[in-house]
Amino acid sequence: MPTTKLIHGAAIFLLTLASGCSVNDQPQAATPPTPLATENKVTPAKEATASGVVYQSSPPPPSLVKHLLQTKGCTRCDLEGANLQGADLAEARMEGVDLQGANLQGANLSEAEAEEVDLEGANLQGALLTKAELEEAYLNRANLQGANLDEAELEGAILDETNLSRANLNEADLDAANLNAANLRSANLEGASLRKAGLTNANLQGANLRKADLEGANLKGANLKGAILEQTKLTGATMPDGTTYK
Repeated sequence: MPTTKLIHGAAIFLLTLASGCSVNDQPQAATPPTPLATENKVTPAKEATASGVVYQSSPPPPSLVKHLLQTKGCTRCDLEGANLQGADLAEARMEGVDLQGANLQGANLSEAEAEEVDLEGANLQGALLTKAELEEAYLNRANLQGANLDEAELEGAILDETNLSRANLNEADLDAANLNAANLRSANLEGASLRKAGLTNANLQGANLRKADLEGANLKGANLKGAILEQTKLTGATMPDGTTYK
């Protein structure tokens, strides 16, 4: 074997030993690092679907609030905790909007279309909600003290533990609504419909229930002290002592 080839082979052998690799090792393709599942997670844009359910993209909350105030329309938007104090939302379209814990004190929501809106724990003190459509809305633990709900549609709404003291519910539709443990002290419910409504442990002290329809309602444990019950329909209602009115 020529001397040059021997020297060349020895050099390769020594370099191989220095690198810690076998002479038969083949170079491997670099494996790209596996990205973390949560790294740079992108929320997919949401849009209207054929089912009619409308989703929204996720701009900053101030943009959504501005959009609602300018267009009076925001279907199924996430506005949890929004500050809408004194806002003019008359005749607004707000079906399914999430307004949990929002501040709507003194806001005007008259004739608003707000079916299935979530207003749990929201502040609606002194708000104007005349003829508002709030069927199956979530209003549990909300503050509606002194609010005007004249002729409002609240059929099937959830108002458990809600503060409705001194609220005006004249001729409101509260059929099958849940008002368990609600505070209705001195509220005006004249001519209101509360057929099959849940009013267990509700505070109706001094409330005006004149000409109201409480047929089949559950008033077990309710406080009716000083309440006005002139011409009130109570057929089939469960009275505070648990007896059924006939």
